[in-house]
Amino acid sequence: MKKLEPGQEISAEIVAITNDCIFIDLNEKSEGVLDRAELNNDKGECTVKEGEKIKVFFLGDKGGEMRFTTKISGDKANATMLENAYKNGIPVDGFVEKEIKGGYEVKIGSSRAFCPYSQMGFRQKDSAEKFIGKTLTFRIQEFKENGKNILVSNRAILEDEHKSQLEVLQNKLKVGMKVTGTIISIQNYGAFVDINGFQALLPVSEVARNRIDDLSEVLTVGQTVT
Repeated sequence: MKKLEPGQEISAEIVAITNDCIFIDLNEKSEGVLDRAELNNDKGECTVKEGEKIKVFFLGDKGGEMRFTTKISGDKANATMLENAYKNGIPVDGFVEKEIKGGYEVKIGSSRAFCPYSQMGFRQKDSAEKFIGKTLTFRIQEFKENGKNILVSNRAILEDEHKSQLEVLQNKLKVGMKVTGTIISIQNYGAFVDINGFQALLPVSEVARNRIDDLSEVLTVGQTVT
């Protein structure tokens, strides 16, 4: 296997999963290790399985082990790793400490970064206080002065996730399929239905054969429809 550089991205097959670690195949009778916690859901359940291929980033050799990560966080986030994360587009975890002029101060390892208001959250406009005190995932947009000037974006991460989910939905849905969704809002021209996290418009003309003057008389928010 060619020598890996810190921050380098590879795609590898999962060969074993333990309570704490996930082992990936590096060929040449060698295995890489990453923390299982990175790929657990909120219930502590592992979201991947043996035989599946995943993309990971090389952290370095620690105690004879080739260590990998899906994102950089905590003690992994020194200036060198953050610079590699910037150059290679590796996601980083940061703690939103406080609100400052124009945005937020975010702590990533021992470094501090700035996230503008426009780059926090997705398309919805939430209150500024909502993000303070939370650990979120960011992409480094600028890395200057050896890490003294770092600009990050949480929105870039969420947009990438949204794009990936949309591609999955596009491959899954076909014209003419029956799908089930939940009504999340009602307007005079139709209802918006949540389908796998995405909003779809159900026009008022498609609700019933007869004319409907008040859609809220036949549909309710939270109702499941097909």
